[in-house]
Amino acid sequence: MLRVTLAAFALVLTSVPAVYAVERTRLGYGNLITNDIVDGAADRWRTGSYASSRVWGPTWSGTAPAGFGDLLELRLHGEIIAPENLREHLAAKYGTTLEGSIKARARLTEMGAALGFEFNYADDMWMVNTFRAHQLIDFAEDQGRAHDMKLALFAAFFTRREDLNNVDVLADVAASIGLDRDTARAMLNSEERAQTVREKEQFWTSRGVTGVPAMIFNRQHLVTGAQGEENYAKILKQLQTAQAV
Repeated sequence: MLRVTLAAFALVLTSVPAVYAVERTRLGYGNLITNDIVDGAADRWRTGSYASSRVWGPTWSGTAPAGFGDLLELRLHGEIIAPENLREHLAAKYGTTLEGSIKARARLTEMGAALGFEFNYADDMWMVNTFRAHQLIDFAEDQGRAHDMKLALFAAFFTRREDLNNVDVLADVAASIGLDRDTARAMLNSEERAQTVREKEQFWTSRGVTGVPAMIFNRQHLVTGAQGEENYAKILKQLQTAQAV
């Protein structure tokens, strides 16, 4: 799913390597499109998600690796939802209390800082429609910069608390990663990529992905919700064992 705020991304791992340290290089990247159109209460709506894929593995020799876990594929996803106060949305959907929200934000802020990312939460943060942001990601994908764009959009929303539905804001984000600002702005105003993005909306929801994070292992096993590193490691080991049988 893709959240208006880009508040969450689903990581979809396929053919994930076992949890052992192995020397890998980036073999390539891809573009995956995932969106649905679902009406909701109070005029809220969602239009699915957009995904970016990165593949790592042994140095390319002309032959695809055959062993389980030889390849690691990371897919980033997000869900678009209409404007709503972020804290109120979490309370309504998940029953999150104010105390729980404060603790969760403090934990995420600490975790982000450890990774060099600044979460700058505020009580008046709003989830905004990110359909334009998805078009910008599609624009960046053509230039091999989708991943960089996603990170830049994350910083724009979570660190600087900018409106990701604003064309000028999005054009500035494009410029911040070295893309042409005027070209990006013209693309957004023309909505030339709107249909392309909408055509991608049905893919993941039609395959049962309705929440984030959603992990798909070996293109067969769907695991929803944050499970923690230990549980993911157990899943990988179980899949490796089953593959060897």
